[in-house]
Amino acid sequence: MAFKSFKKAETGPDVRTPTTVIVSVGVYRLTRNPMYFSLAILYLGITCWVNSIWCLLLLFPVLIVVNEGVIKREEKYLEKKFGDEYLKYKSTVRRWI
Repeated sequence: MAFKSFKKAETGPDVRTPTTVIVSVGVYRLTRNPMYFSLAILYLGITCWVNSIWCLLLLFPVLIVVNEGVIKREEKYLEKKFGDEYLKYKSTVRRWI
């Protein structure tokens, strides 16, 4: 659904290319990071399936790294590029859920 929202907005999800628009429709109305959220849920599901406490314990440090090292950097970039438009979006939509 996240990729579909990006395609509809005529921008790409690739973090290596410049963002051209703030995507705030579809699943992006509910969370600013649906792709990271879905990967975390997938990881948690696989962890339960393989019944591994170690994988479960690793989830928390990985989420901290993603939150601090990736998401916050992306947010700074978007704030700089889109200014008040992004700040308004950020104030109305949660980072995770």
